[in-house]
Amino acid sequence: MKFSKEFYLKTLSWAVLLLSILCSFSVFTPHTHAWLTCSDAVSIQFIYDDFIVGPGKLKDWYFPAAPSPLPDLTLYSIVQLFHFKFLISIIFYALFQMMIISLLCIYIFKKTAPERLRSYSWLIPCLYSIIFLEAYYFTKDITMNQLLTSCYYHAGPFVNCLIVYAVFLSTWKNLFKYIFFFVFSLLSAFSDMLFIVMLTGPFILTVLFTITRTDLKRNVFFVFCIAA
Repeated sequence: MKFSKEFYLKTLSWAVLLLSILCSFSVFTPHTHAWLTCSDAVSIQFIYDDFIVGPGKLKDWYFPAAPSPLPDLTLYSIVQLFHFKFLISIIFYALFQMMIISLLCIYIFKKTAPERLRSYSWLIPCLYSIIFLEAYYFTKDITMNQLLTSCYYHAGPFVNCLIVYAVFLSTWKNLFKYIFFFVFSLLSAFSDMLFIVMLTGPFILTVLFTITRTDLKRNVFFVFCIAA
């Protein structure tokens, strides 16, 4: 079987991304230890052990302003189906989350970029790997890595924003989009109020400044579904 040049480039790009994430976790300094074992970091494991698989009840917990059930706790629960220990779980969580982010960015890029540039979408995983390689080779500081790959430092709203934008660009029927935006936006805002700052506010402002007569009705419905 003969593979195309683009196939090899995509494979190499994904391999570089996944290996760079693993390399970044090998940077284990006192600063790294503090990031991985702080109360925010370990709370999701406690929630999973007590509430998801244990006898705990929702009323027994005092949740923070960003309880993060979507996508953080959902994805972490999927990872824990393999019964990993905590430190192993957060590594796999990081791998899965960066794969999801990269795939969403590739889809959005292919939908929005000029035709002549779409074949370069394979660069996106490779570009993300720079963040992790920078920590591994130069600064030995995983702060930026954790902001993208953790399940406790507000990466969830960013992922949710990408999901909403990807659906907005999709070929779904408008009715399905309206329903999805309404339900998903409510869940995302409940999960982390930063979703409003990252998506709802900018989306409304963008529509107000770019709206035209031809797409007036559609955009008004989108604004209502997301802002409601």
